[in-house]
Amino acid sequence: MFDTPITTSDLSINKVLSTGLPVALVFLDGAPSSEITEELKRLARETAGDMLVVQIQVKGNPQSVQKYDIRWVPAVVTIKAGKEMSRTQNASAQDIRAHILYLAGKGPRPVEVQEKPANSQERKTSSDSWRNQTSSQVAGKPIPVKDNNFDKEVIQSSIPVLVDFWATWCGPCRMTEPVVEKLAHEYQGKLKVAKVNVDENPYLSQKYNVMSIPTMMIVKNGQIVDRWMGALPEQTMRNRIVPKI
Repeated sequence: MFDTPITTSDLSINKVLSTGLPVALVFLDGAPSSEITEELKRLARETAGDMLVVQIQVKGNPQSVQKYDIRWVPAVVTIKAGKEMSRTQNASAQDIRAHILYLAGKGPRPVEVQEKPANSQERKTSSDSWRNQTSSQVAGKPIPVKDNNFDKEVIQSSIPVLVDFWATWCGPCRMTEPVVEKLAHEYQGKLKVAKVNVDENPYLSQKYNVMSIPTMMIVKNGQIVDRWMGALPEQTMRNRIVPKI
C-alpha cells in the first residue's frame, strides 16, 4: 500500500499503469510549490490502497509528455482500467485535489481546463521544448505511436521500424518489453522502435489485423517486410531484425 506519492518515468510508467489500481499522473517541471507538495502527500494518504498518486517530471520524459499531450504544468491526468477519466493543466492544488477525489469516487467530475494560462509565457517556452523533442532526440528508446502519427513515424521513416502492438494488461507484452527497449538502444540510428497501444488505437489494430498481442512487424521503406505474433526469445527477434537493417 502506497500512502505517499510515488515517482515514475518513461521507463517505468507502464509498470505503474499495469498495477490494476487507478492512477493519477501529476506532471511537474522541477519541484512543485510547497502547497502542491503538501496536497499530494495528503491525497496519497487519503486514497492509500484505492489508487496511486504518481509524479512524473516533464523534462527527461518526452514519451509521456507526447502521449498525454502535456502543454502546461502542473498537469493531472487520471486513469482507470487503462482509460483516461479526467485531465487538467496549469493546475492549482485545489484542481489537483478535485481530479484525484473524482478518480477515487469521492467527488464530482471536475471541469477540464486546457486553455493557455494568461501569465505563462515562460511555461509556454518550456512546454514547447518538451513537446518539440523528436524521435531522433530520444534515440535509443521506443516511441509511442498513435493513429494520428503512425504514417509519419512508421510509413515515412527513413530507417526500418519495429512496430510493437501491445496493451498494459498483456502479460507476454510485459515479458518482451525489456527486450524491445534493449534492441531500441542497441540499434539506435539503424532501427526505430514504435509502440502501439491497441486499446488506445483501435483503428491501427483493425487496419493491420492485430488479432493477438504482442504482434510485431518490421516496416522498411513503407512496406511490411516481416511480422509475427507472440513473445519470441531475444535471439530469435534479433535473427529476424538484423537482416532488415
